[in-house]
Amino acid sequence: MTIGLVILGIIALLIFFGVTEKFFRKIGMSNPLAFLLVLALVAGAVAPNIRIGSAFEMNVSGFLIPIVLVVIFSVMIGLNSDLTRAYLAMIAVAGVAVATGMLINVTTLAGQITASVIMGFVGGAVAYLIAMTRLSTLIASIGGIVIGDIIVSLLNYYVVPTVAVSSVSLGTQGTFDAIILAAVFGIIMVEAVAAMKRTVNRKRVAKSALNMEISEENDLSGSEMSTVVREEEFNDYFSDDNNV
Repeated sequence: MTIGLVILGIIALLIFFGVTEKFFRKIGMSNPLAFLLVLALVAGAVAPNIRIGSAFEMNVSGFLIPIVLVVIFSVMIGLNSDLTRAYLAMIAVAGVAVATGMLINVTTLAGQITASVIMGFVGGAVAYLIAMTRLSTLIASIGGIVIGDIIVSLLNYYVVPTVAVSSVSLGTQGTFDAIILAAVFGIIMVEAVAAMKRTVNRKRVAKSALNMEISEENDLSGSEMSTVVREEEFNDYFSDDNNV
């Protein structure tokens, strides 16, 4: 869980200094609430696993909290096309997690790290490419890794006799790291693409304004032209395809 804890520590510092305020505001969450959520994930990650009988065990931050987050984010989105894309992306990410978990031996430390990195980066990319928006990407990346982990754990315990596991372990063996990596990488892709689109839009607006001035096909004054350009940039920023 070292990778996930390090990333959460960095995120906590960014939240504390207000760097992430704009992002969390866009998804409808305040900075203090996000900070408490990060602390809860850290506390849950270092807490002992919860055992149910002798056959099942689960990690708080690798299983329980992610499920709660998926439910909360789904309610925040509401019943619309974004939620549909989020669940479709979740299925795709789960497929990535299952394929990775079955091909790599996650019972060893090296296998856990390798699987976490693959699931994190590939899962995050798949989540963004299908879901497209911020909350949808978070739902897909978090929920997909959890579902994939459930399937792999059940298969290893009940179906694959060659894998030496003594119980169905949910949210353990690198799953927490994979969830954090996938969510963060997916959001980085969202923000990077949104930034590139804003840059292209600003250049397009500036070029259009210059052409209008040169051609003298309108009678806008210099100040009016500047106002139009600023309004276009403002609208481009807040009407990109990543509203939530």
